[in-house]
Amino acid sequence: MFRYPLALLFFILPKYPELAQHIELGLQRACQSGVFERFVEEGVGSTIHRLKLDNPDLPANCCAMMADVVSSSAQ
Repeated sequence: MFRYPLALLFFILPKYPELAQHIELGLQRACQSGVFERFVEEGVGSTIHRLKLDNPDLPANCCAMMADVVSSSAQ
């Protein structure tokens, strides 16, 4: 498996700001608690090798957000 940083975007209509907040909070909690990592591991983790690649085209703010997620899930 290649680890290639890529932005995953959810587009929510402006008239649903609460939905956007709920989605963001849920994803943050899943990453911080390790649930997201376990989901990936249970799905394909035991059968693959990993290679980390950098994505120079990824916007800086996405890199910062993903760094927070990676450091949180590593704890």
